Amino acid sequence: MHKLFSTLEFDNTNGGAWTQGWKVSYPQDKWTAENQLKIIVVPHTHCDPGWIKTFEMYYRTETKKILDSFVPKLEQNHKYKFMFSEMSYFSWWWSDIDNSLRERVKKLIKTGQFEISTGGWVMTDEANTHYYAMLDQLIEGHQWLNSTLGYVPKSGWSIDPFGYSSTMAYLLKRSNFNSMLIQRVHYAIKKYLAKTTNLEFMWRQHWDQTGTTDIYTHMMPFYSYDVPHTCGPEPAICCQFDFRRLPGSSYR
Repeated sequence: MHKLFSTLEFDNTNGGAWTQGWKVSYPQDKWTAENQLKIIVVPHTHCDPGWIKTFEMYYRTETKKILDSFVPKLEQNHKYKFMFSEMSYFSWWWSDIDNSLRERVKKLIKTGQFEISTGGWVMTDEANTHYYAMLDQLIEGHQWLNSTLGYVPKSGWSIDPFGYSSTMAYLLKRSNFNSMLIQRVHYAIKKYLAKTTNLEFMWRQHWDQTGTTDIYTHMMPFYSYDVPHTCGPEPAICCQFDFRRLPGSSYR
């Protein structure tokens, strides 16, 4: 990365359908059963405890609806999966539900349909936050998970901090995480790593000479983490998963 930073122009060329991405084409005439494009849909949420609305307003008007609906949806099909990250919201919802629903949630965790990623109290800012605060919120969320559900997160999910700190990668590694995902990186870096098939890498502290701090990391390739920027440039593929924008959708 040190070498890359010294040579990359950090431009922002319009890439067409993805804007900050690049034009993508697939050799359809060469497709076989072995090399067809494989699409994996990862249903997830990102619930800001503090942004435009208050914490309580977000919970009452938006987040509670998500948490109320995921259990019956997953129970419709054992292949369905879902993940959630912010324990400040999840713990509030947990205190609102009855024991019957709690048991259903525990069953979905046991079967692997429901995953809690990172498990911090919030999805912490990494650009200008002191590492004590980053660690405290992680401990707060994990203590709640351990005492309430006996759950230990193993994967980090960090899609919306405005910038990334190697400190968070270090804290997750030392907390026995085995992987993490990041998103908000300069578009030029995303393009370079995608085109060289290096979006998956081992994140190492610059001072580490032995690799003891390495953590397996995936970087999302395009502008945002919402459906139009992650499902692909073709409307036929993309829009069928974009529930919020589907015609007649009650979520509009």
